Amino acid sequence: MLATRIGTLVSPIDPDDLLEQPYAIGQNEVEIAPDSTFRRDREMIVVFLIYNPTVTVGKQFDVQVDYHVFHRAADAAPDTGTDHPPARTGERYVSHTTPQRFNPASMGARIDPASGQPLLAGQGILLSSFEEGEYRIGIIVTDLLSRKTLSRDVTFTVAGS
Repeated sequence: MLATRIGTLVSPIDPDDLLEQPYAIGQNEVEIAPDSTFRRDREMIVVFLIYNPTVTVGKQFDVQVDYHVFHRAADAAPDTGTDHPPARTGERYVSHTTPQRFNPASMGARIDPASGQPLLAGQGILLSSFEEGEYRIGIIVTDLLSRKTLSRDVTFTVAGS
């Protein structure tokens, strides 16, 4: 989901009220972006849920999420970088964020994915240094216990301030 804001709720939403607030997740409420265009003076937030990570008998889990940003540009040169996923034809690599880790040490003991509880993941990116145009954020989720990965792309547009 692309969002404009993530707020903190005073308490979790009662299940009977979820129809009124469908983007309330635990004690967070996601304000969904009306479209995929963001102004340069704003922050673009991508939010998603991670289900079913490997969980040990001791309730240990360890998931890493990497975010890589690519700009669609007609004049993009072939990508020769090796420290990131390759850009696609017509793209150039822009940047990445610090990898996020989701495990009991970083999230606390109250999170129990073995019970079916998803992990809420997301990243905000300030767009002030971005040129106007179309972008793709490549998201790589790695379950560090099973060594399985899942990749997804989210596209968005940066418009003037």
